[in-house]
Amino acid sequence: AQTLLDFYTGKITTAAAVNQQTTTAKSYTLEEETLHLYVLIVTLSKGVKISEIKNLISDYNTKNFSTAKLTISNIFLDNTRQIITVSNFENKTKAMLYLNNIKTNKDVFSVLKPADYKQFIISVNNYPIMYKGKDTDKYYEFFQANYLK
Repeated sequence: AQTLLDFYTGKITTAAAVNQQTTTAKSYTLEEETLHLYVLIVTLSKGVKISEIKNLISDYNTKNFSTAKLTISNIFLDNTRQIITVSNFENKTKAMLYLNNIKTNKDVFSVLKPADYKQFIISVNNYPIMYKGKDTDKYYEFFQANYLK
């Protein structure tokens, strides 16, 4: 707020305001031993039913991860995308195991075109940063650099 006030009163320039906002913005951190979520971002289009996808994921979880006590939820990211999350992975390793298994499951993704979704895992501390910023591409770059190496 102070940055905006200083900008409007002429105490700082546009470039300085942008630089200050950029440096104060939170960035993602790699936290391998914290709780993680599996995230499926779905672009809404004709024929895409979020409830059907959640049911397919639930069936998958029952068959493959029945003792893991996983929970599924969904929320709008914006007007064109929804986030489906599967939560309660103890750490990065367990979340990656889940991701690597579910991404090859033909049943779960039978109702989606590859261009209509993106999937990754994220720590519980990085999730609110990604959600508030709505910049899933920026997080996906972080995910690729830190989780898929």
